[in-house]
Amino acid sequence: MTRIATLTALWLLGFTVFAQSVLDVHVTGREGLPLPDAALTLKRGGIEKHGVTGADGSFQFLGLAAGEYELETAADGYFTAEAEMAMRPRQPLSVHIEMAVREKLAQSVEVRSADIRLGETSTSRLLTHSELVALPDPVKRDIPTLSLYTFPGATRSHDNFVHVRGNEVSLQEFINGVSFLENPQQQFSAGLTPESFETINLLSGSFAAEYGNRFGGIVDMTTRSGFDVKDHGSIRAAVGTFDTRDAFAEYGGTRGKLGYYASVSGFTSGWYLTPPEPRQLHDFGFGLRGSGQLDYRLANDSLSLFVTGGGTNFELPNIAEDQEVGRNSMRRLRSQTGILTWQHAFSPRTLWTTSLYERTVEDRLAPTADPITPFGDGSRASLTSGIKSDFLRGWRNHMVKAGFDLTRISLRERFAFDSREDPLPPEDPEPFTFRAKSVGGQASCYLQDHVSLTSNLAADLGLRWDYFDLTNRFSQVSPRINIAYHIPGGRSSLHFAYNRLFSPHPLEYVLLANHFGTAAAEAADRVGPVKPYRQHYFEGGVIREAHPKVALELNGFYHRGTTPFEYREISITRLFLPINSAGAVSYGLETTVDLKHLERLGISGRLQYAYQRTFFYGPISGGFAVGEEIAPGQKFLPAFDEPHSGTATIFYRRRWRDISAGWMMRYGSGTAARNGMLRLAGHVTADFSAGVTIWQRENLTARFEFNLFNISDRRYQIAKESEETPIQYGSPRVISGRIKFSF
Repeated sequence: MTRIATLTALWLLGFTVFAQSVLDVHVTGREGLPLPDAALTLKRGGIEKHGVTGADGSFQFLGLAAGEYELETAADGYFTAEAEMAMRPRQPLSVHIEMAVREKLAQSVEVRSADIRLGETSTSRLLTHSELVALPDPVKRDIPTLSLYTFPGATRSHDNFVHVRGNEVSLQEFINGVSFLENPQQQFSAGLTPESFETINLLSGSFAAEYGNRFGGIVDMTTRSGFDVKDHGSIRAAVGTFDTRDAFAEYGGTRGKLGYYASVSGFTSGWYLTPPEPRQLHDFGFGLRGSGQLDYRLANDSLSLFVTGGGTNFELPNIAEDQEVGRNSMRRLRSQTGILTWQHAFSPRTLWTTSLYERTVEDRLAPTADPITPFGDGSRASLTSGIKSDFLRGWRNHMVKAGFDLTRISLRERFAFDSREDPLPPEDPEPFTFRAKSVGGQASCYLQDHVSLTSNLAADLGLRWDYFDLTNRFSQVSPRINIAYHIPGGRSSLHFAYNRLFSPHPLEYVLLANHFGTAAAEAADRVGPVKPYRQHYFEGGVIREAHPKVALELNGFYHRGTTPFEYREISITRLFLPINSAGAVSYGLETTVDLKHLERLGISGRLQYAYQRTFFYGPISGGFAVGEEIAPGQKFLPAFDEPHSGTATIFYRRRWRDISAGWMMRYGSGTAARNGMLRLAGHVTADFSAGVTIWQRENLTARFEFNLFNISDRRYQIAKESEETPIQYGSPRVISGRIKFSF
């Protein structure tokens, strides 16, 4: 036994408890033997949970909200051990603590680096609410923008799309353990405000059996509660160049066993979507969002109701020629979500969670008023409702979880189009009017086991079944194997994963895409309906704690699959239809250096670099194939393929007047245009932010912040799969100031 107590933290992708987590504590004493009757105190804010280890030296805390905790372990004859840790939503944390015998030392012992993710089978990053608040305003406008700066290797392509690890349909949102099939990208969703969440966990690989539907990056969010805010709130407002305005307000508290929380936000921007010109022409957008949560907590039961809704209105950018003739097409998006969750603890080792949920989405494409440019007039609406239930049981060295998810989906679509061009471009369809609706759904169930095979080896083993019948019937059984091994004494861990993945087709305008795939005017364009994406996914990696404040991470991935998705635009309408290619291969290598907050210097930082490639293979095998000429077996590059990318962030914070400064840089080697025949130039952009508390009295503070986005004003080129607008441009330099009041 070492003279100083050591801790081995095995983070293992596993069990979901409606955005809550499990802490599995193992305590050993003399000669590494299990230590019974050790007193455990788990602290978060002013709330404490207590436990005592059993004969095997272990104890499990179930139903923990995601966030930062302190764990204190005490036993007769041993020095007290203390640890700080960050619990990820719906991922168990196994903590092994070796206690230091009292006669060996003369002072208490602090356990080293409990929040270092040694042994984690997933590739993930947790952002706490304090970290979200510290980010510059332009980075946290919505979930896709936040993901672009936080996922290693995330790339930005045309029309504000964000892609992770070679997937066109990227990003799936989980809210308190409930997921939806709607695409969160700005073209399809009114969006969510990151600051209204308590934690956001970003997973890019090695998925447990509970996760389904989308695998280009999972954004697992836990909502804020009155029990977190504790009768406090804040109001902030920002104004800047390019019609940039932003406002956010929140307040929450408790009344006995009842907690309540509400937030509202709004924004405007004169550069809303990536335009086809290096200047904004008809590119103004604005949005309004709100959310609220009620919690009722008893000894063994909790009830939670979360609601959120919002809308965005935005202009569709023009090229100079279309601007001159008065093209003025617009888009309006509305969405509303409700989740009611009940959780019951049968015992300290048994937990049951059930959620009822619903979501509505409305999308309106308003046509241009000019008589010359292409005409597009459409709308779509979806209603999703369902029930999700999960059962968790801890038994010896196992944490077994099983669950099901039943979803009902109703779709309505309408669209009219006329290219108004003579002769008709080969990539445009003949003028048409379309209207259709469909009702179907999805049934899923899974079984998974997080098992500690030895003190240094753990595995997440699971099996998932999915059935989907919205437009056609598809099903698949998907095994998931995730293994983590901690190298004894080395403060390093290795992980490996094999996942079979099944992604149902996108919901956005899938009925129109299926119409073209089955009833196009030309027989060669009848390639069939849009199909699900089926993948074999492999990943391996290593995590090394080089210093108590420095963690190094290296991950490699490879996945291949059949019928991958892409989005294809009808003319210049900015209305995107899903299509399938015959196959895809993607591989990459990611490295991360994470510098945790150095109290004496006030500095923290993170460096990320990724090399990745993605190749699609012809022919087009489903959806909107009009004008596409890709031969069977032909290899081509999607527009989001960017071999090299990286981000660097460094933050400085001092207690005196809470002075802060942040520097963020992003590098991209250039995306692929014209199916890979042209590689656009690389780019480097940098952002700067700074803040200071200008007034404080007890719990009341006023703070001023300054943001400088894209310092060099580098409006770099972005590739787009379009004959008419093959190039788009990145955001300009935006200068803004913000005032924030906390109370």
